[in-house]
Amino acid sequence: MADTYQYCLRWLQAAVAGGALCFNWTSSARSVFVEIDGLVLEPARLAQLPSLLLDPAASRAEQHLAAGLNAAISTRMNSVRLCSGNTVVV
Repeated sequence: MADTYQYCLRWLQAAVAGGALCFNWTSSARSVFVEIDGLVLEPARLAQLPSLLLDPAASRAEQHLAAGLNAAISTRMNSVRLCSGNTVVV
């Protein structure tokens, strides 16, 4: 991405590609919270998310999530917490 801070656009693309019912974004100077309702990833895929960008078997939603996550990691973000159902990856 030209601007790593556009990771939010990739997460919105993931929501659309994954058929999400709702996309909620809340941000401040110190935090970002994103909820994509209706897009559920398998726990094993969630843990592999950063590497799914180049996985030819990954869905478009997974590829967009991976691109956004990799861009977010490039920012000054202190931590990222991913949840899908009852699975949490920190």
